[in-house]
Amino acid sequence: RGADNEDATAADLEEMGAIVRDAIAAGALGFSSSRTSLHKGIDGRHVPGTYAPPKELLALAAAVRQGGGGVFQLACEHSEVPAELEWMRQISETYDLPVMFNLSQFDQGPEVWREVLGRLETINRGPAHVVGQVAGRAIGIVMAWRGTAHPFALKPSWLQVMHQGWDAQWAALQDPAFRQRLLEEDSVFIGEFEAFVTGSFDKMYPMSDGYEPSADQSVAARALASGRAPEELALEILLEHRGEGMLYFPLFNYSDGDLDVLHTLHRSEHTRMGLSDAGAHCGAICDGGMPTFMLTHWARDRARGERLPLEWVVHRQTAQTAAAFGLHDRGLLRPGYRADLNVIDYDALCLERPRLVWDLPAGGRRLTQRAKGYRMTVAAGVPISERDEPTGNLPGRLLRGPRRAPTP
Repeated sequence: RGADNEDATAADLEEMGAIVRDAIAAGALGFSSSRTSLHKGIDGRHVPGTYAPPKELLALAAAVRQGGGGVFQLACEHSEVPAELEWMRQISETYDLPVMFNLSQFDQGPEVWREVLGRLETINRGPAHVVGQVAGRAIGIVMAWRGTAHPFALKPSWLQVMHQGWDAQWAALQDPAFRQRLLEEDSVFIGEFEAFVTGSFDKMYPMSDGYEPSADQSVAARALASGRAPEELALEILLEHRGEGMLYFPLFNYSDGDLDVLHTLHRSEHTRMGLSDAGAHCGAICDGGMPTFMLTHWARDRARGERLPLEWVVHRQTAQTAAAFGLHDRGLLRPGYRADLNVIDYDALCLERPRLVWDLPAGGRRLTQRAKGYRMTVAAGVPISERDEPTGNLPGRLLRGPRRAPTP
């Protein structure tokens, strides 16, 4: 019934509430749920809770409070956020809980974020505490032959080789007749979202152009300038580096062709840093490098608009984030606090190009992005990385529940 998104019965609410109360009491930092149509099971159905009515969410918020309190967090449908803010305010005020949700710019409503930010300013004048989680850059899809998405992923000829090994796929890509079929065939099994992602060449950029490319760098613009079809140029880019070429598709926060929207959002007291998707969508999204991007692009390298102060970027990702989840014993360099810190060669700090690796269980793939310039990373006073390489020390321990600030 949950997978079919049926409304919860009174008995369901009681049972779910008991699970939430037990989880919070055992040390969970909060409760999280999904309300976006982008999140589906392998069978295509929306995940349970996507269409849960406010009464169900209020019941779960009550359970969080009864268990001891914590963050109430949601992944919302972007277009529905303005309508959802009222019950978020109600949850925060009624149960004294911080509420977080994803706040991004989306192409179908590129100015909705402004309305939401204005509403948050009003809501937070009262006892409520509702904040939007904001990404450090465009939430983007990395396209590659061996990744989840690319412009030819739903072409019949590619589907025939999709589950074969890379050697067989690469051999097929060397065949001019195979490449020509990819250029000429229509995609199959295509929905509105899939059509948008695989066919919007004006939103595809060579990965080598970085994370804030200009409109004239898009595949569509370059193809037009050279008198070629965008499909042909996209295929050519993906074939680079022996088939390891990549395209970048900024899905959210790039409706205006730059990152100015994020500059505004990151300066707001009603937002928090978040949304890296570092452990999800492993074959399509590679935003685990976002914290380094904040330090390099926003505080040092940005050329297409205003930058952010380095001190603010550091605070944003340390003390502010820790406090948001009730971890008041870390995030600051003070006596008695947990000794977590990075020693950085700031001039040398940089991100490498994303790459695919197959190191998940059963040989599963994931996109990864290494950084250089971290001379040492210390966790709980123990060096866990030196000169960008792990030391082998593993001082981390399971964290249960919020932490009080150390007594001076």
